[in-house]
Amino acid sequence: MHILYFDLLKMENVKITIRNYRSIPFNNPVSYDMGEGITFILGVNNIGKSNLIKIFHELKYSFQAAIDGGVPSFTFNSIGNTVLYSSVKNQRSEETKIEMKLEFGAGNSIQLEINPNDTNNLDIPSYNHRATVSGEPVDARLQDFYHLFANTMYVGSFRTPTFQTSGSYYDIEIGNTFIIAWDDWATGKSVSSRTKIRTLKNELRELFGFNHFDIYPNHSNTNFIVETDDGSFNLDELGGGISHFILVLANALIKEPAFILIDEPENGLHPKMQETFVRILASKAKYGLVATSHSIGLARSVGADKIYSLSKNESGKLLLSRYGENYKPSITNAINELGYSQFVELGGNNILLVEGVTDIKCFKEILRKYGIEQHFIIMDLGGSSLISEDRHEELSDVKRLNAKSYNIIFDSEITEEGETLKKKFQDFKNMCEGLNFNVFVTEFHSTDNYITQAAIDKELGNNYTALGKYENLNNRPKENKWGKSLNWRMFREMDKSDFEGTDLDEFISQTLVPLTE
Repeated sequence: MHILYFDLLKMENVKITIRNYRSIPFNNPVSYDMGEGITFILGVNNIGKSNLIKIFHELKYSFQAAIDGGVPSFTFNSIGNTVLYSSVKNQRSEETKIEMKLEFGAGNSIQLEINPNDTNNLDIPSYNHRATVSGEPVDARLQDFYHLFANTMYVGSFRTPTFQTSGSYYDIEIGNTFIIAWDDWATGKSVSSRTKIRTLKNELRELFGFNHFDIYPNHSNTNFIVETDDGSFNLDELGGGISHFILVLANALIKEPAFILIDEPENGLHPKMQETFVRILASKAKYGLVATSHSIGLARSVGADKIYSLSKNESGKLLLSRYGENYKPSITNAINELGYSQFVELGGNNILLVEGVTDIKCFKEILRKYGIEQHFIIMDLGGSSLISEDRHEELSDVKRLNAKSYNIIFDSEITEEGETLKKKFQDFKNMCEGLNFNVFVTEFHSTDNYITQAAIDKELGNNYTALGKYENLNNRPKENKWGKSLNWRMFREMDKSDFEGTDLDEFISQTLVPLTE
């Protein structure tokens, strides 16, 4: 359930600032916002983007020590081996301390300062830490923050299970250790763990299109046996893609991390599976997922809530900026960034435009209920403020992509039954229909209003009530309001039957589904 961390931060982003760690110089700190939903950090090879998330793995002991009351010194451990302090601090800086600062709410912050135990000898693994708190977080809240950021799962870029080895790779179990852990999860005393493994098997069966799917260790715990419609196989006979999914998703399912931090999630996966992998993995994080990547197309296709770009200026200074900060890409450019020709080749040659970036993930989940998600490229219009007749030229340009169909869904913002659309919405609808787009305007106030109480209870707990048909989520008091970036997780918990009897179901069944046949 998401509620533990959702109530803690209540839609707050936490600003992370890193200084003097690995590739990040002391005099060139890098900051970014970390919060609920999906965040992507883009950059070229060797620029240091991985260090923006790897730090949580290597300073995890410091967070844990602060929770336990403050241990004066302890050892850096990474990938099972001792890491020297000299290799963790920025090697070009004369300054020896490493700093990491978390800023949240109104003037609240926690700053971790890491120092070597011996400033004259950095080639040792031990260090000491000091935490400085600013603002007025109560002790319990401060402890919750430490727990939140200590409870991360860092996944490195190499993720193919090697069954001849044992142990862990960063924060995930691999090889024989993973096989034994899986067997314990699947057949042990914990009903919760057995249920989770069964849920994962069902997800994988649906994902890979099997009627029958099962996975279990062989008698010697040296490999997995995978049963599918096509027969029984050793896991390593089926290729790296399915192994990739099983290894990472099972670890995330059992560990239940607050944040999942993953390097280059596109590695080893077919383009069609990359977006699916990120979205499923993000659903296993209690609070959010942060990924580093080379692919703006992948970041856009998953509906990332925040996208950053890490680069260097002419003088070599590191710069981290929000994607789109310096220019606003058009819808056509955004689709081209996805590799449109590749999507067409894969069968996704229908374009669906939705209102905002959070709606991308929502409608991927909704269309998945109807079995047609893979047939649509879903992009956003940029929010309700950009819904106007002024988009005529841009949408005309989209038509030049020569897709099989063009479709638009946006919120009506109707506040009572029988109310007519705002003039700008009606004019926009007429313009789109004039361009031969299939247009659906929600019969309810917005997409939020289709979420059922059962899905809310499962994802957020029973302190939140479903919206009325025409209720505006933004008008609710803070204690009964959730962030829109959580909507997709609740749609993920719903069934196709939950939409029966709505105009949305009619539009999908009678307009979108036939486009895929």
